Amino acid sequence: ARNATDDWYWAIDNVLLTGEFADLGGILFREDFESLAGSLAPVVANSSHDITGNAVTGTPSTGWTLDNSNYGSPSGCVSFDGWNFWDLLTWQSSLMDDREMFHRGRGVVALVDSDQYDNCGSTELMHTILTSPAIDMR
Repeated sequence: ARNATDDWYWAIDNVLLTGEFADLGGILFREDFESLAGSLAPVVANSSHDITGNAVTGTPSTGWTLDNSNYGSPSGCVSFDGWNFWDLLTWQSSLMDDREMFHRGRGVVALVDSDQYDNCGSTELMHTILTSPAIDMR
């Protein structure tokens, strides 16, 4: 990911939390967002975004929550209004700007792309929250 204070993006995939818990096999939490692959839909954005196919959903995986309610782009670019879940290859190939440099994800990834949000004509700062399910560390 780029510097969070500029207008680029953050991407998350293959979340894994490990620990020294023999009865749990060392894995406390795992998420790859692939459960969302069947719910990807067409991109909702303005004409500056020429993206085709089923590539994005605003519905998180079970147990995850997101809050994209603190802002909104004026031109109906809901696919870039905060955290969304994207087909990585579509996002990389359609938007360029070094997005192919994100190597550690595959399939569906959680993304917040403030550069594209800005390209939608937003005059508001982006405020968005993605929260994982509770993780039992006992």
